[in-house]
Amino acid sequence: MMWTFVALFGLLVVGKNMCGAWLFWVFWVRCLSLHVVAMWIIFDQLLPRLIPGTYVVRLAFVESLLLFVMLSKLERKVALRLT
Repeated sequence: MMWTFVALFGLLVVGKNMCGAWLFWVFWVRCLSLHVVAMWIIFDQLLPRLIPGTYVVRLAFVESLLLFVMLSKLERKVALRLT
């Protein structure tokens, strides 16, 4: 839960100026869907005995940085379409 919150809520905070665009929400829902599937694969299929600890916050931070880079590319695409 903490990993999901840190990664995807951070994306909402950074992308707050794009929250009115449908493309942002499509991007966010895709990120959430891929994140949930990845968590299921990692923690249920590959490492079922692993108990996630505080290290997940660091991994969530890395994931959120990657999502921010992807969001900035999306913002540039939207800006190019509007001009």
